[in-house]
Amino acid sequence: MAINETEPNSTFATANPAAMGLAVTGQLATSGDLDLYKVTLISAGTLSVIFDVPTNSTADYFKLGLYNSGGSMLSLFSTGVDKTYTVGATAGGNYYVGVSSATYYSSAQYSLTVTNTAGGSAGYEAESNNTLATANSLTLATPVVGQLSSDADQDWYAVTASSSGGLTLNWNGPTSDVYSNYVTLSIYDAAGVLLGNYKTGTDKAVSFGVTANQTYYIGVASSTYFDSGQYSLIVAKASGTASYEHEGNDTRSTANVLALATPVLGQLSSDADQDWYAVTASSSGGLTLNWNGPTSDIYSNYVTLSIYDAAGVLLGKYQTGTDKAVSFGVTANQTYYIGVASSTYFDSGQYSLIVATASGTAIYEHEGNDTRNTANVLALATPVLGQLSSDADQDWYAVT
Repeated sequence: MAINETEPNSTFATANPAAMGLAVTGQLATSGDLDLYKVTLISAGTLSVIFDVPTNSTADYFKLGLYNSGGSMLSLFSTGVDKTYTVGATAGGNYYVGVSSATYYSSAQYSLTVTNTAGGSAGYEAESNNTLATANSLTLATPVVGQLSSDADQDWYAVTASSSGGLTLNWNGPTSDVYSNYVTLSIYDAAGVLLGNYKTGTDKAVSFGVTANQTYYIGVASSTYFDSGQYSLIVAKASGTASYEHEGNDTRSTANVLALATPVLGQLSSDADQDWYAVTASSSGGLTLNWNGPTSDIYSNYVTLSIYDAAGVLLGKYQTGTDKAVSFGVTANQTYYIGVASSTYFDSGQYSLIVATASGTAIYEHEGNDTRNTANVLALATPVLGQLSSDADQDWYAVT
């Protein structure tokens, strides 16, 4: 048997009591009306609301707000169809459910039923988690369901790596828009260093490097656009044999060390970010840098790839918006540096790169060869590969 709403109930002090598992029917008298209901949880766990609305529309007619005993908002949902919403409740006590109009207004009757599952709130976001200090704890390989209650809301989660290597964040959002960004996903280490920053309007999977027993933080916030629908995310150990970029590697002196023929996954967190890698040649000859970027634009440059020797001499500089392979000459046991930076345009997607011994019989230009006195020596009938690193660069060769 349903219980009918009793006015006035537009404040927390006048909220109608609602029994667990028993439907309450109500009606918004005007577009500015607010109906509040008070429910009591015996213990921590999850709080679910079955919301039966009189409309069946993709447009939003109703807002459903969930509040704690102090009146702080835990979640805010907008809908024009029947929905069931679940949030985490970190403690027993009084909670409030509020119903109001959304973009559109309907005066027809709605009903809602509140249920509580006792136990832990793991698996569901529990407000407030708006800062790193109040982040919800995640268990590896266990999904969590959450929701941004407004375009100003932020949800933070903390996860501890069980071993060194990589973790993968799998995001399943409420939108599937490939042209517009609805969410910003941020990844920080325990020192507050930004490891990755991604914007998307679709589901997304990103991986990042971790150190055993260290804690990492996942931030969820709105982006250019906002959607109040529920999302889910899961963080698990990354699969595969790739290594991962570790911030900060913004300079050659802090470059990540690469192993030959081993791919590395990285990401530029902003258009000002730079990622540097160091690789040591096992023998003289050539190395090939294979770049696999997040864009496939033949008309625009999204990344600048720079190659330096240990003395800081620029060996090559390339700009591209597509995948690219470049080779350069090396001397055995010498270290070389690969720099990744944004170009004319910027993309925050993940990239991969791999440096391996070059194939073939060609020889390679060796900087500096900017004058006749420092010219590289050519052998007859043997090809040489080179590159002008800038419009001021000159490459000289000597042949007898």
